[in-house]
Order: sequence, then C-alpha cells, then structure tokens
Amino acid sequence: MHSNKLTVHLNEMLMCSSDLSQITYVVACAATCSFNDYFFRKFELIFSRIHMNLNFSGILSMDKFLMRGNESEDDATLLVNSISQISADAFFVTQKLHSNNDHFDVIYYKQILPKKLADRLLIYCEKNIKYFTGNLARVFLFNQWHPIPRKQMAMGHPNLHYRFSGNVIPAKPWNAVILALRNLVSEIAKCDFNFVLINRYKDGHDYIGEHRDNEKELDPSSPIASVTVGEKRDFIFKHYRVNHQPASASEKVCIALEHGSMLLISADTNRHWSHSLPKRRHCQNVRINFTFRKMKLQLNEEDKD
Repeated sequence: MHSNKLTVHLNEMLMCSSDLSQITYVVACAATCSFNDYFFRKFELIFSRIHMNLNFSGILSMDKFLMRGNESEDDATLLVNSISQISADAFFVTQKLHSNNDHFDVIYYKQILPKKLADRLLIYCEKNIKYFTGNLARVFLFNQWHPIPRKQMAMGHPNLHYRFSGNVIPAKPWNAVILALRNLVSEIAKCDFNFVLINRYKDGHDYIGEHRDNEKELDPSSPIASVTVGEKRDFIFKHYRVNHQPASASEKVCIALEHGSMLLISADTNRHWSHSLPKRRHCQNVRINFTFRKMKLQLNEEDKD
C-alpha cells in the first residue's frame, strides 16, 4: 500500500471506525513496511491527534511505535531518535491554568513524552547526568552558605551561565539527548531556548523554595518551560506582593506535574508570580525536572555586576 494512501486510510479509520480488525491490519502494514521520515512523522501525528494508547492485541501502542528500532542501538541514540520523531504540531492535551488575579498565563501540557519514552529518559538521566558538587551545590541565604536541597546541573550554548542565590552556575555543553529534548520543547513553546537547569529531587524531602526567576541573565521577554519525568509533585504559584504579606487562597494556584508533562510559564507570569516545589513527605521516588530558559547571549555593561 502506498504510504500516502496508508496515512489517509489509517486516519479515516481511527477517527470514525470501530472495526478493530481493519485498524489492526493497517497498523501492521505500517509497522512492517519501510517508510521515510516524512511518512513516519505523519503516522505519529495521527496517533498524537487522537491521543490514544492502543493496547488491543495485535495493535502497536503509540509508545511502542515511537520506541521501535534496532535493539542494538545504545540508549542515547534511541532516545535522540524517539524524541526527534515527536511532532511539535501534534495534538497535546493541554490545560490553561486560571487565577482571579491578573498577569497569570500558564499552560500545562499533560504529556509531551509518551510514558515509555519518559521512563527511558528518566533511566538515562539516572545513569548519565553528573550533577554539580562542592561550591556549585550550595546557595547563599541569610548571610551564610547552605547545601542545595536537591541536585542540579546545567547545559546550554557556549559561554552562558546562571546566577542563582549567590552562586554562578556554568552551562556545560549540550549532550545529544538533552539537545533533542530542547529542540522539541523549543518548537512547542515557539521559543529558541539556549539553556536548561536540571534538578533532581530524590524524594519528597527535596524541594525548591518560593522564588521568581528574575536574574539579569534571563531574557525578560522569554517564557520558561518546565519538563518533568519521574514522581508527580505539586508545583505552587503565589501572587507576588511587594510588601511580602501572606497570599490569600485566591492568590495561590497549585498544579500536580506528572511524568512526561511540560509547564509553560509566560514572562509576565514570572514577573508577577513566585513559584515553588514544596516538600511532600508521601512522595518516595525520584523526580527530574528540566527548566528551559532563554538567556541573554551578552550582557550590556550596565547589567553586569
């Protein structure tokens, strides 16, 4: 069957047919034939658009379809290929968060990475990401240095760094896997991110306190994208008050960030709302977060310390 006809045929049947034998036949044809990257993207888009995980006997699930390939491929190559095959034009289930206050523009993408792909990314990071130690694993608060209550490291374009609570975090060169994730996130967010801060929370005792990302190195017009793999954790927004008085209940927004999800925070929200990932003692598993930012390539003299 010609690839274009196969695409149209599958699309029509998945949208309106309940005949599983027909669907099985078309998916089996697609799984066994040799087709080019263009057709693969079209095929993946169909699966994404209907947001289904086909678990019927004889039918490939979206996870299995994305993760197909030569079993001899190393983890990094397989991850790069799988992430690169996800179309930013695919239909993602999204939720626009709401608040009674102004300047709140946040979109939650429930799953940009299929579960099996998110699982493999988590395993890859646990095996391969080397987090900062020593002076780079501490913050300066209340006139003294404290260990960071999580692990972190950064990657990005050359010569970029990030000032965080008295410390200067240098960007290590991108590796192929995180660069592929960066490319996908940049396409979805329509922003050319050039830096990522990777935080590892070993369990619910690790956390990040209330803060705003207002460092001088950040492009003030750029959104921030946060991708989660691992344990689901609460992420809390609080309307920022200059006088630091406690926020009322209507000024707080909480979202549980799930495995494979992405949170897109507008620049305006970041200026007017703080955010945090509080302790949750019932959470016992690892969560890894990738926070993508756009940094200024060069600081003006008046911006330098």
